[in-house]
Amino acid sequence: LTDTPLYRRDYDELRSDVLRLAQHGQRLGAALNGPLAALQRSLPEDLAEAETVSLWRDFHRVSGALAKHEIALRSKDFSPDRLDEACVVDLRGVVSAGNIVVLGDPKLLALSESTRPAQLRVEVVEEAALAQPLVEALTEEPLIADEDVRFDAEANAAAIAEGEDNLIDAKVAEVATKAQRNVFAAVITSARRFAKAEPGLAAKGIREGGYREIGKRMLEYAWNNRGAFARYAQHAYSYISANDWQRIFHAIGEALKLWR
Repeated sequence: LTDTPLYRRDYDELRSDVLRLAQHGQRLGAALNGPLAALQRSLPEDLAEAETVSLWRDFHRVSGALAKHEIALRSKDFSPDRLDEACVVDLRGVVSAGNIVVLGDPKLLALSESTRPAQLRVEVVEEAALAQPLVEALTEEPLIADEDVRFDAEANAAAIAEGEDNLIDAKVAEVATKAQRNVFAAVITSARRFAKAEPGLAAKGIREGGYREIGKRMLEYAWNNRGAFARYAQHAYSYISANDWQRIFHAIGEALKLWR
């Protein structure tokens, strides 16, 4: 993100407004609680640690909750999108401060100005369905994915699920889809590195240690979910051939045999 004294002030103001809104606790309701928790995690105290894609994604999920609330107010029917009025005042402050932060950073602004045709929404939905088994399996692996990685995987899945045919929601879903691809690409490349290292480690008789245990769990995760990975990869990484994926998983399978 942009690192100037003025931008840091705007960033800190957004953090303060988010913390104030979070103090409403249970009154936030299901429509706002999850997106707001994700936004809090995307706003570390140190500006240098903030990630552009995560911040953009989570801010627009929160601002989207306000937009849906305002639509719900126009209807006489009950809507789960309608928020507690006590929260709405502070939510407007968050959205106002967040818009200033977006406008002040070229990368955030570029994300906001890019649009995705609504007809491509179906591709996002299909990819999300293919990724869901991988997300669920990853959240059960604390050894290979720390809390931040697991939380980010779930936040991406939630953002994709919330995506609709309006441009902002569709764009949030598109950005989350790309971020999700990066997560699973990192998992596969890490598993492949462990697979390449495994024969040498086994030859030395090294069987203990945290590094080896993490490697084994990473290999097992990739191998046990190879069918889901293959289906997901056809959609998410179509530029990689089926034969290349077969070679990757063959190496992973061979590495695991050394543990038996």
